Amino acid sequence: MIKIRYLSMAVMLLLGITAHGQDTFNPTSPAEPGAPTVYGRITVKAEPEDGGSVSGGGRYAVGESRRVYAYANSNYRFAYWTDKTGEVLSTATSFYFTNTEEEDQLTAHFVFDPSAPSEPVPPSSILYFPLTVQASTGGYVYGGGKYQAGKSVNLTAYSETGFSFVNWTNEEGEVVSTSSSFSYTTQEKKETLTAHFRFDPSSPSEPTEPIVRHRVTVDCSEGGYFSGNSGLVLTGNTATLYAYANNGYDFVGWYMNGELYTTLSYFSYTMGEEDVDFYARFKFNPASPSEPLMPALDKYSFYLMTVNGIPGKTIEYPIYMANSMEAKDMTFQLTFPAELMPRLDKVTLSDKAVGYTTSATAQSETIYVFSMIGGTLEAATTKLLTFYVDIPEDMPTGSSFQVKINQISVTEPDGTSVTARTRNGRMGCYKMGDVNADDNVNILDVISTLSLMNGTEDDKLIKEVANPNEDENINILDVIGILEIMNEETEESNE
Repeated sequence: MIKIRYLSMAVMLLLGITAHGQDTFNPTSPAEPGAPTVYGRITVKAEPEDGGSVSGGGRYAVGESRRVYAYANSNYRFAYWTDKTGEVLSTATSFYFTNTEEEDQLTAHFVFDPSAPSEPVPPSSILYFPLTVQASTGGYVYGGGKYQAGKSVNLTAYSETGFSFVNWTNEEGEVVSTSSSFSYTTQEKKETLTAHFRFDPSSPSEPTEPIVRHRVTVDCSEGGYFSGNSGLVLTGNTATLYAYANNGYDFVGWYMNGELYTTLSYFSYTMGEEDVDFYARFKFNPASPSEPLMPALDKYSFYLMTVNGIPGKTIEYPIYMANSMEAKDMTFQLTFPAELMPRLDKVTLSDKAVGYTTSATAQSETIYVFSMIGGTLEAATTKLLTFYVDIPEDMPTGSSFQVKINQISVTEPDGTSVTARTRNGRMGCYKMGDVNADDNVNILDVISTLSLMNGTEDDKLIKEVANPNEDENINILDVIGILEIMNEETEESNE
């Protein structure tokens, strides 16, 4: 009876709103064709690059106002925005800019000021400096990337046949190491290190049979992770690879250059005369039992959630952890959608995560390795930490993206490092009122909202957009709010 009464009220309200706009509404009349939309581009950058991060750039219709954002890193403060001519546009960290037909280049200027931490202060300073490694003729190098100052980074140089390694030097030409592989401590600035080689045809131990190296490239699908040898491997040497399925997934097999190579989860491969690509494939199977040979998976579990929002809003994206025993240091890899990257200057730790220092290392534009060092997490099922994600105002609605977590390492109280169960999550962007997620706001969304009011549990319904009045309670006021959204869209379509 309650559901029927609410539905009757909703239909009566809908009829009243529709009747109110009958003078102009003509559903049989198509919209008048207009002139083709002209697009321009807004490019945003930070000056200096280490001073902070920016967002809001993209390709937009000319004449539209778009909001751009600037976030200061620790030890920097935001100063002002300028256009490509150097004219100051705003002294606010975020402001609306009207797009033109030309490419609009906006620059956020930051000032070094150690007494002015970024706002709000993150749980630890996450400031990274590029470390570029390069090689002279005769070799290859590995280990470059973005790192925090004071970190130890393993750098490796490989000489080609007929060449021998000499040394590593910095930008000033100073020798920093004479070992082909060494641990380098990063500094608080951009750095470039060069590995030098010299031509030495007598350097191979068997010059008539030069030792050749080939590359092993390894990757995997979602649902698991891998470990083992990758990179350059000497011809005739052995590379061993391991594949591990996450909870709810089964391992399918290793594929070499696109063809099934083995269904064993681990194997050894003798390097031949050419580069090879290996790919570990997993399939979703929620009934799949956890690997009985990995009891540590029963001790620790990481859970990502499905969180949705609307364009122009900030959502909180949590990571939960269930652990049956105390946990110490932790690292894990997170893959975010390129469209919805988190703000790394604002990460909130749970009250139960005591004493941790957090950091993030960029593996690519969308993949970060997070570390939590020096703290303790008591046995519990709790929220571990929370990221904050700004949804762009021009974000296409009706879209949902996967967030992945893998490469888990948890240190137990005795110092043993183990892995953990994982569950991936999602982030979505929907119109306010689009409760049934069909990218339209209509009477079906009213019915879906009434179902939520009556306690219906349906994972396909988007609760976050069923609350237009934003009072955190889904009630008849939200039904009225959705009806008002429907009426507004009808009026806009008739203009």
